[in-house]
Amino acid sequence: MAENWDRIKGMLGLTVDGRPEPGGQASATAEAVLDHAQSTQALGTMISTYGRHAFDLDGDSAEETHANCERWSRHLIVGAPPPGTRSSPAGERDLEGLRAFFSRHRKSEKRYVASALKDLRDAVWTFVRALGQVLALDQASDKELSAQIVHLKKSVTKSSTEEIKKDVLAVASRMGRVLAEREEQQKARMQTLTQQMRETRQQLEEARRGLETDPLTQLFNRNALDQQLDRTAALNLLSGHPACVAMLDIDFFKKVNDTHGHPAGDEVLRRLADCMVRTLPRKTDFIARYGGEEFAILFQQDSLDVARALCDRLLDAIRALRIEHEDSTIEITASIGLAAWDPAEETSAWIDRADKALYRAKQEGRNRLVVADDNGNVEGRPEGLPS
Repeated sequence: MAENWDRIKGMLGLTVDGRPEPGGQASATAEAVLDHAQSTQALGTMISTYGRHAFDLDGDSAEETHANCERWSRHLIVGAPPPGTRSSPAGERDLEGLRAFFSRHRKSEKRYVASALKDLRDAVWTFVRALGQVLALDQASDKELSAQIVHLKKSVTKSSTEEIKKDVLAVASRMGRVLAEREEQQKARMQTLTQQMRETRQQLEEARRGLETDPLTQLFNRNALDQQLDRTAALNLLSGHPACVAMLDIDFFKKVNDTHGHPAGDEVLRRLADCMVRTLPRKTDFIARYGGEEFAILFQQDSLDVARALCDRLLDAIRALRIEHEDSTIEITASIGLAAWDPAEETSAWIDRADKALYRAKQEGRNRLVVADDNGNVEGRPEGLPS
């Protein structure tokens, strides 16, 4: 792409920085072409950025939106086919298609956010109304008690002790009845409020989990992993516990999609996620989908030797997977890069070391584990035959 851009600038008589040469023959047409190219580049970058920050909607996952935005961005910048097509006429851009996609997706976002806010408002208002009913009933009973006290005050001014005694007993009986009714009402209201608070808390917890969960695999997502890495580093700095992070990538996953189709690829991702959860069932093993066919495992209190053994066990479990899809049986392998936590480094550097170890595992033939040392060097440990 850079070579093509340099060639265009040369044809238009432009300098390296893309402006007309002083005293050159660059025409107004050349300026217009340049401005158009720069505008297209800027629009493509904006679409790509929009896709990277997408979130799950009803019927549209964040990953699907991200992929479509990347296709539209490439279509604008380099003329690649737009989403849903196999070819694109040379030099033409489907701006109407882009407008329709963006408009449709923005409307879906608006509906989703409006629905989520309405659900939350309904839950809060239900709770507020219940509190209002409690206060209203309490005020009613307080008025009744006040009325009885006023009546009692009037009674004590009477000269007849029999009348005073009679009024006092009657007032005491009524007050006792009011207090008993108030207690029963409070018990019933507290039960109702407790149930409503439990339902509201559950709704909020489900909303929070939705923000942290990958919709396809039901594992944690990358955002949840980033937060857990920071929490683990902070806690282990105080406790002195070790920790390790592993980056896992499915070998030749593109071949699975090309051979069996994307539904089969989705099934592979789901089955692999189930395999990881079954093989690493401890509460201290934090498993997340990092993106695409890449996963991350945070061993929050384990030494490098323990984490290495667990990764070896996971590789064996993945090799044993047999994924049935339609009339085919799909077998997969995976590559893993493992890095121990270093208290002196940022969590981003920790992930980077594990990712470099994963890259080395790919280079060395896949289907294996590679361990990074504290300096970023890697130590390979082949497991089985390369895929």
